[in-house]
Amino acid sequence: GFEGERALRALEAAPGAADPRLRWARARALDLAGDPEGAYREVEALLAAPAGLPARARYDLLLVAYAHERMRGVQGAAARLDEAIALDPARPEAHARRGVEAVGLGRHARGDPRAEADLRRALALDPGHAPALRGLAHLLADEAQRAQGEAREAMQREAWALLERAHAGDRDDPRTLTIEAFLLRTLRREDDERRALERALAGFERGGGGLGGHFYRLARAEALRMARGGRGDGFSLLVGRVRFEEPMHPLALSAWAAGALASNRARAPAERPARARDALTFLHAARQMSPRAWQPYLWAAEAKAQLDPADPELEGLLEGAFGLVPEDQLHVALEVRAMVRALQRRHEEALADARASLARAPERAWPRVIAATALDALGRADEARAMRRR
Repeated sequence: GFEGERALRALEAAPGAADPRLRWARARALDLAGDPEGAYREVEALLAAPAGLPARARYDLLLVAYAHERMRGVQGAAARLDEAIALDPARPEAHARRGVEAVGLGRHARGDPRAEADLRRALALDPGHAPALRGLAHLLADEAQRAQGEAREAMQREAWALLERAHAGDRDDPRTLTIEAFLLRTLRREDDERRALERALAGFERGGGGLGGHFYRLARAEALRMARGGRGDGFSLLVGRVRFEEPMHPLALSAWAAGALASNRARAPAERPARARDALTFLHAARQMSPRAWQPYLWAAEAKAQLDPADPELEGLLEGAFGLVPEDQLHVALEVRAMVRALQRRHEEALADARASLARAPERAWPRVIAATALDALGRADEARAMRRR
């Protein structure tokens, strides 16, 4: 923008342009001027040569580098957070971001306690830290779905209390409302969930908070509702009404595609092509922007399989995804490859991949559905029934 360009001109005229403080100011000005790549290059240069850089400024730069690398799908971006925590463990921001990322990747559901530990540590340092409040509420709402009795109720009560604290600063913050909608869905309060979702969408339209990963949550929630036979009105709102605050965010584009394709799985083959083609359009843009991100390759493979299981590009896309996917997300890649093999009627391979996905993430529903369908196709009806009962 104009303010960023004016700041850049002033900085270029300033003496001592190599001074770390001026370089940090230049990075911010580049970001304001609409050049995030230029801003990131300045940040990288500062982190590579930190002489004269105060510890607090280095911590802030590490958070900026993490955000950029995470958006671009850079492997190992979370190492920036590890370094920031080692540099200053008394600040809450990196603890909260590391915990939120772990929750988003579902690590807590596979028995990893570090996400909850990071989020509780952030709140011990700053009891009003909104991202940590939202992240811990999300984690507890998700964990409550697998708990029983008093343990389940206790988790849900704590999640509500955390959301109330997060709402204290802004009752209409769409980021908090997305978590509230998720909690309401787990409680089967569909009318209340719908209202929270509409308020969240309206907030994003007003530019209230970066869309980023919340787009993923909204898209997936609505896609899952549609897969269960629901109306999916919120998904239509998401696609038709939201004015994207981050129109070129590759993770958001991949997330929309993932949600669309997940909803397509439960549709009749004749109903799939339109949404699969839309997903491919989004994924092509995401791959152009972030060629090292695994998600666009993986979901493009499923989109192509939904359109034509014999598409010659399928194997290359799967190979690209498996070459990039991190170990803790391999269960997602196995699930999608299982779905592709099922669409190709390669039932033994579909069954093997679905079982491998379940071994890594037993809480996921689709690998179980794929495995049962493959067993039926292979004439192993008793095993298929047992798989569905689990």
